[in-house]
Amino acid sequence: MAFFELESGQMYYKSVGRGECMVMLRGLGRSSAYWLGYERRFQDQYRVITFDHRGLGQTTAPMTWTHSIEDLADDVLKLLDHLKIEKAHFFGLSLGGMIAMAIAKRYPERCLSLMVANSSTADYLGFRLNPVVAKELLLAWRQDDFQERLLRLVTTKTIFRRHGENLMSAWQLILNKEGFPVQAIVKQILAASRFRIGRKINGRTLPTLILSGENDQLVPPRNSRKIASIIRDAKFQSVRGVGHEITIGREEAVEMLLRGFMENVGKKAQSATKTEKKRPKQSSSIKSKNASTVAKTASSAGKSTKKPASAGSGSKKASVGKIKGRQNSVRSTSTP
Repeated sequence: MAFFELESGQMYYKSVGRGECMVMLRGLGRSSAYWLGYERRFQDQYRVITFDHRGLGQTTAPMTWTHSIEDLADDVLKLLDHLKIEKAHFFGLSLGGMIAMAIAKRYPERCLSLMVANSSTADYLGFRLNPVVAKELLLAWRQDDFQERLLRLVTTKTIFRRHGENLMSAWQLILNKEGFPVQAIVKQILAASRFRIGRKINGRTLPTLILSGENDQLVPPRNSRKIASIIRDAKFQSVRGVGHEITIGREEAVEMLLRGFMENVGKKAQSATKTEKKRPKQSSSIKSKNASTVAKTASSAGKSTKKPASAGSGSKKASVGKIKGRQNSVRSTSTP
């Protein structure tokens, strides 16, 4: 539990585990507390960083009307610079996925891999948020049962039936401590509405995994497929039996997908390093022999070209001498 100074306030963050860095970014209106400890699943192999975005949780730096997704991405990079972390795996859920993509778009050299779940961008036409669900949430807000309705919509019927009571209790504890940041959420929605990636992320050079909860009622799964089609060579994986909160309900399955992807990236990087080291390098003796051979060849070539030239010049001198001799004899004969 620690704080990092931004220009307009403090950012709350937490670091657990050791190894390569993995940054986990939460979604719209959610502080890092809403991971509900999911980050600890990776601490045996990775150093996991979680934090609260501007205007959320324990972070005191405000989210303004002019802040963009790119600005939130810059906050993340400032935190990593503060922690002296050069590169990281980035896993973002929903709006957190947009921030992860913004980092990949602007700072690919800082990314080991990119993992995005149930997110969207403004690069294509279509509903980024299910309009029917949005209407239901507005009605629920007026009827004062917003949190329960939201939980039902971001999970599935099966998950809610099995875990709904415990999840509501966990959410309520967080709400009692942090409140519900309505204004920050509206500002985040505005920033998200403008966010695009273009064709600036290349999955061939930056390993990219796009996850989609098969039963996501909030952000239609077609959004994840669209993102996967925009990012060249991105890997797409649909996860059965989960909704928008992809880490709830099939925790182990999603963990294995993320862990397996990061491990595979690491193995490929190690293999590439070994291949580079195994490439034979010419020794100095071989290089000097080659240089000597080249010099001898050049010298021989020079000699072979000079001989015909000297012979030709000698014959010319001889011919000139004969002509002069004849001229002299002619002159001596004609003198009275």
